[in-house]
Amino acid sequence: MVGCSSKEIVTQVEIRYVTIPKPYFKLKQIDTNRSIITDVDVSEFMLDLYRGYNECKINLQAIEKLNNKGGE
Repeated sequence: MVGCSSKEIVTQVEIRYVTIPKPYFKLKQIDTNRSIITDVDVSEFMLDLYRGYNECKINLQAIEKLNNKGGE
């Protein structure tokens, strides 16, 4: 059965090694054992999770830029 897309044939594979600086692997610890009792506690925990996500996102974007520049 023929689909709507054309077939792509891979003729070449490029391998690059990119050195990722160690600070990109270190993220702020989030206390998951904290006591959550009030709505404020829930809100603070959610904000901490978002900050961790955002830090990770920024690091991944920086790694992507390193990769786009090329490796060794």
